[in-house]
Amino acid sequence: MLHRPNKSRRLWDTTLFFWNDKFHMFYLNQNESGTLGHAVSKNLIRWVEKDLINLQGTPGSWNEKGVPLTGCIVRHKNLFYLYGGTKDPDTRKQIYGLFLSDDLYNWKPYSNNPVLEPESPYCTEPLPYDDYMFSAWRDPKIIKNSKGIFHAFLCARMPEWSSESTGACVAHLKSRDLINWESLQPVVIAGDKVRYCEVPDIFKINDVYYLIFLDHGWGGSRINTPTRDDVSGTFYMIADKMEGPFRWPDDPLLVGTGHHRIGPWAARIIKHQGQHLLYHHICSNKGSAFASPKVIRQNQDQTLSLKYYPFAEQLEKSMLVEKFDNIPHTRETDQGQWKYEKGRLIGTAPAMGTAAVIAEKIKNIHLQCSFKMLTGAAGGFVVRTKGDFDPEEFISPTEGVAIIFDYERQMVRIEKLKFISLQGWGPSTGEFMAGKSKLESDSCKYEFRHGLKYRVRCIVRDEFFEVYLDDNWIFSISMTDAPTTGGVDCFVERGTGEFSDIRLASIECL
Repeated sequence: MLHRPNKSRRLWDTTLFFWNDKFHMFYLNQNESGTLGHAVSKNLIRWVEKDLINLQGTPGSWNEKGVPLTGCIVRHKNLFYLYGGTKDPDTRKQIYGLFLSDDLYNWKPYSNNPVLEPESPYCTEPLPYDDYMFSAWRDPKIIKNSKGIFHAFLCARMPEWSSESTGACVAHLKSRDLINWESLQPVVIAGDKVRYCEVPDIFKINDVYYLIFLDHGWGGSRINTPTRDDVSGTFYMIADKMEGPFRWPDDPLLVGTGHHRIGPWAARIIKHQGQHLLYHHICSNKGSAFASPKVIRQNQDQTLSLKYYPFAEQLEKSMLVEKFDNIPHTRETDQGQWKYEKGRLIGTAPAMGTAAVIAEKIKNIHLQCSFKMLTGAAGGFVVRTKGDFDPEEFISPTEGVAIIFDYERQMVRIEKLKFISLQGWGPSTGEFMAGKSKLESDSCKYEFRHGLKYRVRCIVRDEFFEVYLDDNWIFSISMTDAPTTGGVDCFVERGTGEFSDIRLASIECL
């Protein structure tokens, strides 16, 4: 939700490289597989597109169709080494070649490509499943150790696979010159849980090693975690050494979505100014966008969590609401009671829902507000509220995207809802009766306590929504059928909720 190229380019997996006080983003260009997209930024927030990088070879060459597989960039001997991957035109196995540059803009192919091909102990036979992607030899991440040895980690597969294991693994290789590679044993075989270990990355925090990779549920192989069901995204594992053995934490999802939907995708790590930052793109059928980075935090038990990276403040255009200084209005037939008390907005609805309108007709927002339920089932915010309310309509024309803090079910939810006469925000009864009810949503289990204050942060930009609680990441999601502009409500369900210390700003369009 920070950068989306114009329609002539279509962003997919990204690679960041920091050089001479600038971030360089290289991305797969889905509109033209022979090219890589290239954009530059000083702050990770505002990006300037540069010329496409043409990596397509001549007919009959190893890269005659370009390099549509995710690669990486390494600095060595005053040159930049770019690894680009494709399928061999004859065998369809996945292979990688090398391109060299002294400025990150102009690239020349190495004279003896390809340089990175699958070999034992990994699967070397091209397998036709998933359009020959199943054999898996792609997405290299290369790091250099203190002895000057380069280590590469790739999405790969063991030659043996069965109903007990897909053979999915993270391959490990080493090299002194980035050209000649020696295959080592995999750092992990995770075929009992995943179909692929795509876009692997490895990093160290306080002498603990972390391995991340991407996957989602396939057919009957679903991935459930303690906080989300049927998840898709980037997972992580923990080890005491780079070579492993790696172990799963109780909740292995680092960033992603539930309900088998695609959202944050292909995350990688960049270390900058002493912080490990997670970066990724976020998927949308209107075109994927480079998402906001997240700060990786190591917890006391060695698990990881994601914290807010300060980006939205730099996109703000104007301040809309800085405090509650009166009682906002409610819609006709709303049965709740609202009062203003010493800077706090308090809403009560013992048996139903109630909502107070705090802003109208805003497209993109950065919302911060403290919230607590004193009693009751749920509360939260509805953004992009749109449509004139008509209490006589069975199918309500008033809709919005609700961020729901559900104390009853101990979870956070984001979904598109309607404002229902007498009852407040919820699923449309008329659509439900007509068999047309549809929710585009995500949910995450979360432990709430009545009377405890939580700081909410919500960023809405075009079709993208991000939610944080106490600056801990909760959601990154695209909702393409949601309203594109609208107001903001506070709401409470079957109880009493309190809102305070609000800060609502409009932000730039994507």
